[in-house]
Amino acid sequence: MNKICLIGNSGKRSKANDGQDTKVKLYKKKIEDEGNIVSFVDLDDIKKRPLFVFNEIRRGVKSCNRIVLITAERGIKVLLPFINIINKRHKKPIILPMIGVNILHKYLDKLNEKQHADFMLNKNYYLHPKKKDVKELSKISFILAENEVVANCVKGFYGLSNVRILENFRDFPLKKLLHKKEKNILKLVYFSRVNKEKGILNLLRAVLELQKEGKNIKLDIFGKMLLTGADLLEFNSALSDSITYKGIADAKKSVEILSKYDCFVFPTLFLSEGTPGVISEALIAGTPIISSNFIQSKCILENKKNSFIYNISEKDGLKKAIIKFYNGELNIGVLSNNCYESATRFTYESIRDDFCKVVCGMNAHN
Repeated sequence: MNKICLIGNSGKRSKANDGQDTKVKLYKKKIEDEGNIVSFVDLDDIKKRPLFVFNEIRRGVKSCNRIVLITAERGIKVLLPFINIINKRHKKPIILPMIGVNILHKYLDKLNEKQHADFMLNKNYYLHPKKKDVKELSKISFILAENEVVANCVKGFYGLSNVRILENFRDFPLKKLLHKKEKNILKLVYFSRVNKEKGILNLLRAVLELQKEGKNIKLDIFGKMLLTGADLLEFNSALSDSITYKGIADAKKSVEILSKYDCFVFPTLFLSEGTPGVISEALIAGTPIISSNFIQSKCILENKKNSFIYNISEKDGLKKAIIKFYNGELNIGVLSNNCYESATRFTYESIRDDFCKVVCGMNAHN
């Protein structure tokens, strides 16, 4: 048994309900489930009580056997140097589970779309990492990337040897949930932050056009509302009996909710999406996925096997993808079975040995 200092944002006060706080909560639960003690430092109110939070981190580094830091790019920039200074004397293992491409963001943001893809896929980096970034990251025991593309990119760009892959897992049982497609209707679900960059407006436009063409399509939308101004007006004007906004879903019921739909639509415009946890949940739910071709999509999805991946830059790409499912060109039943097969790698049981060894510093016990 180890005492582990887990530093991350619980989202309790801010009600963020995004991939970051989901990952923090999941890591906390599984570390404790494996018999370890967690000393949790909540970053949710660091802006209001910075001195308190930094003192809690100092105490955690000194008193615990291991340090696990789960935060976004800005949090790493501020907290990692501080942790490394405190840990210089104590030499405790530090583990950094990545959220998407967080430690690459500030470099990727300087690139255009073509360079961005080239950076991630072909190791043409265009830029050089700052020496201080390399120095701080090299002091970490394990940097945990969510897939092979990110792992290779971090290794190559920073010249690091402390990078490992740990899938963006979920702690749901893998069992076939009963859902049968109804005739003459296609039920779609959107399950993510409701903002323009995630592609929600493009999805609404595609569904509205198809409905005007006589297609019987229903869309339910779950997620935190982040639209404002004209975008929010457009969103609200699209709502109807067949296009509904359901608000924020209970995270514990996400797989159950997703299993009730024919397709989960992930129309993100973010090229640098990591391994979205909701995609893992959709696979576990046996719900085929319609996704844009963000750079890492092929690391987690198999086109025409458990999903259909369309080109972000194609004007009617999303609309055409939906039509393929509506017309039966892609068999939802077959893809659903394939989803269950693909989902195995995203369950906790499949990564448990690595989680126990790398995160908890122990061997997994039966």
